[in-house]
Amino acid sequence: MKSKLLIILCLIRLTQDSFSQKTGYHAQHTDTLHFDRQVIYRATYQTDSTDTESRKQLDFELLLNDGLSLFQSIKKFRADSVYYAEKKSKSMTIGLRPVDPFNYQVIKETGTITTYDSPFGMNLNGKEVIYYYEEYQQDLNWDIRPDTMTIANLLCQRADLYFGNRHWIAWFTTDIPIQDGPYKFAGLPGLIISISDVNDFWRFEMTNIRNIDKNVVINFQDWYEFAPATKERLYRERRHYQANIFDVYKTAGALRFENAPDEERALEEARKQIAAQMAKDNNWIELYP
Repeated sequence: MKSKLLIILCLIRLTQDSFSQKTGYHAQHTDTLHFDRQVIYRATYQTDSTDTESRKQLDFELLLNDGLSLFQSIKKFRADSVYYAEKKSKSMTIGLRPVDPFNYQVIKETGTITTYDSPFGMNLNGKEVIYYYEEYQQDLNWDIRPDTMTIANLLCQRADLYFGNRHWIAWFTTDIPIQDGPYKFAGLPGLIISISDVNDFWRFEMTNIRNIDKNVVINFQDWYEFAPATKERLYRERRHYQANIFDVYKTAGALRFENAPDEERALEEARKQIAAQMAKDNNWIELYP
């Protein structure tokens, strides 16, 4: 029988009976936020810069009220809403896989951009460490160009930005006087309708905008552990984790083989497979060494 690598399933039951006290943004606001406007963006992205077949799509929402905005994937919001509404336990399987690059939340408020993101995902102890760090809209040095283009019957103007070691081109409209946009992009004289990097590895395009009456509970899960960090630290540790993920699991005793006549050889083959998989996850939205 063919040898098979098995990852020990760390099934972690996490019950949400109460909200934990958190620092940073959460020390200043309740866990529930109310929003009255929603902008939907569709992201098209290429996970492997060398492979055009690795292009994927995912929908995001920009939620707004008069004081702040929240940007997150719709997939994340739906999953979080289920756990909050049903107060149910969450079982997670820990596996050798890339970190989810879309598990972040970006809150923009009074010129400050606060990002919550996980460098590792769920760890072997059943906790997900969430780093949070601040950036400032004034550091987004937009270069507004005279070029115009009509998108979805909206007159848009071009603005260029160098951010996250990428050159971005945005198209915004003053017809919608919301100085915001997808991800961390904000501060232009109108809503960003479309933005992409010059290689078109990453593109966000608005697909809908509407008024809503929506309450959102954010960052309530009690399996989270929050830690202040810097963006550079998050990306550095994420890259190190993915480069060494096989050794992390091996050292923890979370790997075993069944029916392997040569365990060392099987282990080495598995290591190469995991390394190849991680190497394809090389085109994150922000590029840091």
